[in-house]
Amino acid sequence: MIQTETFIKIVDNSGVKWGRCLLVPNKKKAYVGDVVTISVQELDRLKGSGKVKKGEIFNCLIIRTKHRILRKDGTYVSFTENAGILLNKNLTPVGSKGFGYSVREIRHNFIKSAAIFERIL
Repeated sequence: MIQTETFIKIVDNSGVKWGRCLLVPNKKKAYVGDVVTISVQELDRLKGSGKVKKGEIFNCLIIRTKHRILRKDGTYVSFTENAGILLNKNLTPVGSKGFGYSVREIRHNFIKSAAIFERIL
């Protein structure tokens, strides 16, 4: 579960390492599959092309959370970190490749975002 001021690890090749959640629209908490507004906190120059700058505001799709996810079949899925990918104004991914796992719950609303991941749980 993500709320304001939470640090989110960015797991795409946009050049951003960490972002801080600024706004969770219409709720107090965000879960997997929700879009939040973040501020870029730390850059990774090895991954990115230098188009993203520190302090810029982006939308972020939550991919993984520490809070466990209950599925319809009764199983739970949880991860060790809060992670997301950057989205532009049109809600399409900024990066072209995602690292690590993604959950299948995001495929219904964000098909292009789920397509950049190789592994889907």
